[in-house]
Amino acid sequence: MLRLARAGSVDGKFRRMIAVYVDITAPLYWWKEFDTYKVGTVANSCSTMHKIHAKEFTLEDFSHEHLLKTEGKWIDIDSVDPYEFPALDSMDGLKIIVDMLNHWRKKYLEIDSEIKECHFNELPKREELVKSKKLCWWQMIQLLPSSYNQKRTVMLNYEVLSNIYQHRRNHKLDEWRELCKWIEGLPYSEIITCNVAEAKKAELKTFVDSGDTTPVHGGAFDKPTEAERKEIQELKATINKLRAQKWSEEQITKLLQRAAEPSNPDTEV
Repeated sequence: MLRLARAGSVDGKFRRMIAVYVDITAPLYWWKEFDTYKVGTVANSCSTMHKIHAKEFTLEDFSHEHLLKTEGKWIDIDSVDPYEFPALDSMDGLKIIVDMLNHWRKKYLEIDSEIKECHFNELPKREELVKSKKLCWWQMIQLLPSSYNQKRTVMLNYEVLSNIYQHRRNHKLDEWRELCKWIEGLPYSEIITCNVAEAKKAELKTFVDSGDTTPVHGGAFDKPTEAERKEIQELKATINKLRAQKWSEEQITKLLQRAAEPSNPDTEV
């Protein structure tokens, strides 16, 4: 199985049949990125549109571990270096938003109770209350920060997890890094993570002559070591020799794949 998985998504298609069900609680800004994985995934969550008023908002409902605090001290905006400190206390700003959300939630529930108590012949009053209730709902929906944590039950498969691990393991968002650590703890996780070595070789080949060390999805990119640079140069020289001998690209690729197989450690290119 490991050899098939290393060969890529075509030969490793058996990974699509290994289903994984997991409950994930993450902020909305992370879910927006996760939603790019449409093929092979199914997600079910509590509807924010319909259940936003179901419980009182608290700070624990939001991801705020990186928000800065000024310990109650007011900062003069004109004396602030924008690259060092914010002009306002970010945590206090979040607390204000939470208080506003709870204010409109309370109004929403009060109006909802009035609507239920309306007599059937009080139609004009009921219509006005419904409009006011909808207005309160809009305040909550449009005030809700993207740091709000939402829980979803997600169905994935090992092929999707392989793509996630390969492209998101060094992402700048902590949530992606945590998910990749969880992936490493799954049964037979080696058939998920095995493509990283091949991807890293491709990245090294791409960036070895470039000063840009930022990968596509953000995060930190490890600069190639001197030994890796030497290995890449030798590989380039070998490929050029094979091309000079009229080898096709397909023949070269197959030879390199056989050379990379752990079962043939003595194979020479």
